[in-house]
Amino acid sequence: MATTFLSRPGFKPNKHLTGAPYNGQANIYYVGAAVTLVPGDVVILDAANGNAAGVMAVTIGTATSAPVGVVVGTINSKLDPLTGKMTNGSIALDTPQTAGQNAYVLVADAPDLVFQTEIASYAIANIGKNHELVPTTYNTTTGNSNMKIVYNGGDQTDPWKLLGAEQMNDAVSGGDYAKPADGDSNVKVFVMAN
Repeated sequence: MATTFLSRPGFKPNKHLTGAPYNGQANIYYVGAAVTLVPGDVVILDAANGNAAGVMAVTIGTATSAPVGVVVGTINSKLDPLTGKMTNGSIALDTPQTAGQNAYVLVADAPDLVFQTEIASYAIANIGKNHELVPTTYNTTTGNSNMKIVYNGGDQTDPWKLLGAEQMNDAVSGGDYAKPADGDSNVKVFVMAN
């Protein structure tokens, strides 16, 4: 019987492929399109919506498009990180942290980063194969990203390579602890951009 682990989707930088820990490095990107991004979302380049200040624009990732990286932070649209200026008015510091059109995001975009995410249905035989992104919108209550990966034939151009499952017992929906096995859902895995 397949086990369903507690769901914790979204992407989190974990380490570099060399084994060095992720140190929090991120670059600033502009959100040019009418989308909402949250930490944990995968983003792609958005050449159609550039920024007058010369900052590259990103938009929400799609199932098979090449990722730029993963959002690790948002900057309120009333703050301009390039000039250090703030527009008039107040800023709500409530969660969820979101970045909409004309805001800036911090993106972990080093090409050798290994990310932790979850997979819709885990299969040991698919380790080392390419997977698609499940580009779902964020949870509006918690502010968490709902993105994860799914195996859809392992096409050579699929954007995420499955490196393996996280090697630890994890809580399952019934409250017990278990290691992942074939057919389990919501398994925490490590991936890198293909």
